[in-house]
Amino acid sequence: MSDENYSTNIQNIFETFNIFNIPDVSSAKKVLIVDDIVDSGETMREILKVLKERFPEVEFKLATLFYKNTALIKPDFSVREANEWIDFFWEVDIK
Repeated sequence: MSDENYSTNIQNIFETFNIFNIPDVSSAKKVLIVDDIVDSGETMREILKVLKERFPEVEFKLATLFYKNTALIKPDFSVREANEWIDFFWEVDIK
């Protein structure tokens, strides 16, 4: 894994993403990225951007359990469209 940190600013949005712990996938031909949900799509769009810039010879695909039709990026594979808020059992509120 790489110790490099990637920070990127999204145009017209006042958020910053730190993308870190990027594995070395340079020897792979294809990589499947799996996530629980693509909500706005902002984070995944930036992750894919960084990966494609760093590993231009690798084909990246995205699979999610859920996605929102309004997301900036659509997964290549998904189980279901999310039309309302989803509470995942693995999310924990720390007080």
